[in-house]
Amino acid sequence: MKTERAEFQRTLDILKALKPVTVLPAFHGYLVDVRERNVRLVVSDGRSEIEAAMAAEETSGDESYTVPSLHLTGLIPAMEDQVLCLSRVGGEEKGAHCELLGQRGRWKMNSLKGEMFPRIETEAPLQQITGVPVGVLREAIRRCEFAIPKNDVRYQMNTC
Repeated sequence: MKTERAEFQRTLDILKALKPVTVLPAFHGYLVDVRERNVRLVVSDGRSEIEAAMAAEETSGDESYTVPSLHLTGLIPAMEDQVLCLSRVGGEEKGAHCELLGQRGRWKMNSLKGEMFPRIETEAPLQQITGVPVGVLREAIRRCEFAIPKNDVRYQMNTC
């Protein structure tokens, strides 16, 4: 896929809200799902999942793969290139990997097939789920965040 760096960075910023608390390697990456010219990025910790979408300038077809989150969140802000290309190189063989290509550099990262990314199953499609207005949710979180422990050892307690 080929996209603007600024758009990619805005999409990654949405996903930074969820930090993995597991040792499973599949959770330490983003799922990149490309369909036509629409790109969905998904991050999960096994209990929660965040999905963000962006449009790509061009794609080479439908594909789904994972990208290590630490590499991507560190590289994208450091790159000054205006247009970036992210793709999975190789197929089913052992040497398959992802490449991030800019005008001044090429980075290779480990990658898994998209089917290996653990998704949280929902019963209803997204458009049928009714939501809470953002202002109401923000205020509710603000009122109860004092009770969230700062100790990450018991991560199951770090919730409202």
